[in-house]
Amino acid sequence: MDAVPADRQGVSAGLLAVFGSIGTAVGTAIFTAIAAAHPFQTVAFDPRVNKTIVSNIPQVYTDSGYALVYVACGVVPAAITLIIALALRTGRTPARGGASEASLLAEAEGSAIPGAI
Repeated sequence: MDAVPADRQGVSAGLLAVFGSIGTAVGTAIFTAIAAAHPFQTVAFDPRVNKTIVSNIPQVYTDSGYALVYVACGVVPAAITLIIALALRTGRTPARGGASEASLLAEAEGSAIPGAI
């Protein structure tokens, strides 16, 4: 939050909360779609008709479904975040520790009182 001016931190915190909620909703939708596409199935052979019967068990999902969800909701976003962080790392100014720009400029010019912010 140090990159946001003090008079805009309320708006910034609100945007952070909204985007967090959107991410949670999208993650839940992806999880549900992938898990629902991989139901647990029982396979039985019926000798009377000489046919294999496949039956889905409702709301029980296979390990492959959970593995795909882990990749889609965990690994892929983490990789994208890492790439973006590395791309944005160049050219950033260091954190100011909450000090205003005016006090930093005054300190750089040598006219600031030592220890005052």
